Amino acid sequence: MKQSTKIMKYYEKPFILSRSKLTRLCEVIEKRFNKESLEFRRIFSVTLINSKNLILNNLNELFELDNGPKNEIKKLEILYSSTNGEYGVEISFIKKSVPQIEIMLSSPDYMWSNELVAEVEEQVERTLQSGFVWNLVSSRNFSIFLPLIGFFIASVFMTFFISDDKFFTPNEASINQLLDMAEVSNTTDKKIDFIYNYLKNSLPKENTQSISSNKVSFFMEWKFYLILVPLIVMVSILFYLFKYMYPKAIFEWGDIEEHYKTIVDRRKFLWSVVLISFIVGAFASLFATGVTSYIL
Repeated sequence: MKQSTKIMKYYEKPFILSRSKLTRLCEVIEKRFNKESLEFRRIFSVTLINSKNLILNNLNELFELDNGPKNEIKKLEILYSSTNGEYGVEISFIKKSVPQIEIMLSSPDYMWSNELVAEVEEQVERTLQSGFVWNLVSSRNFSIFLPLIGFFIASVFMTFFISDDKFFTPNEASINQLLDMAEVSNTTDKKIDFIYNYLKNSLPKENTQSISSNKVSFFMEWKFYLILVPLIVMVSILFYLFKYMYPKAIFEWGDIEEHYKTIVDRRKFLWSVVLISFIVGAFASLFATGVTSYIL
């Protein structure tokens, strides 16, 4: 009696399993059984989001499921086994916070198992979604990423708007005086005196401003909003995109098929809005900086 060979493969990536890809996957498995003249049984085990379990025998029954928001498929197990019990294939597509795909093959024929697992992997990998955004939303650390976006934007924002004009810029005479003091500050009292004079030259400006300064101050308020509003729009849309527009696992038939098409169209539109917001913010910043420099 030959020893049984078992092969297991495991994926943790977003997937979109469509009718055509699932049909092709089943055809590849059945072709391999038929090539060895093996009679087989086929079962599709379905778990719905409402925890209801279904056992189906063919693809037509599977594709006839409503698969809507209230009874969406959250797990699909594809089971093939030879009537003699020696050959078996089990593939599971699981919708969860981090999507999973599991492949398990067993047979007494090592070559049969290796050849089939290679063909199955090729078909399964066609369902996987790759790219920076897909990898990000499926990451276990995704919940940490969104606050970091806000922190990053806030840092950039503070860099732009903590203006140096709130403090004195020492004139040449003051700088020379400080340099002379620094050279002779060889005692504690002189060092303290140097620090005092340095801080005195860095005190906030007085509130008396010229007409030109008032204009700049008024314009800086508009600069604030010109950059802030596009940033808020961009960050809000990015949050919505990452949270809702990249579903981690889709069984693309039934009602979900049309729903996913709507998501894709909305996703394309929102990315266009993000791009426009970024361009508007960039031009607003350049415009504001240019006009401020001209006024000064």
